[in-house]
Amino acid sequence: MERESIKAITERVRKEREQVILNGGTESQTIQPEAPIAIPLDGEASTLPPPISVKPPPVILTDGQDLTELIQQITSVKVSGQTKMLIRFDDKHMPVLNMLQPALKINVVQFVNFLVERFFETNPDIKTLMKNSLKNSLKEI
Repeated sequence: MERESIKAITERVRKEREQVILNGGTESQTIQPEAPIAIPLDGEASTLPPPISVKPPPVILTDGQDLTELIQQITSVKVSGQTKMLIRFDDKHMPVLNMLQPALKINVVQFVNFLVERFFETNPDIKTLMKNSLKNSLKEI
């Protein structure tokens, strides 16, 4: 029996999970390995546990919004700034972010600006905390 390396197994499982996300799995889906995988443990072969169940996160809408209204709000965001910033996203979010434009016609820049704006609207105390922190740090100089 041919054995896969841990790296190959991990890569294959990651790709299968991404496929479930990209295919828009609406209910819990099970990833079936192609064949039982044997991994040597102290000289003996054993198989991995049963298939992994992957359930996509629920869509949370606020104030009774429907999904089309939310998408319209995101696509209507006007990005006026010219400043660019290099940011890093988790690998688990990249497949979804890469599918925003082709699937929903949502630009990732608009999406991120929408989220930042919404975050500061719902948490206005953070701006106050930042201002006070800067004032206190300037007093120390």
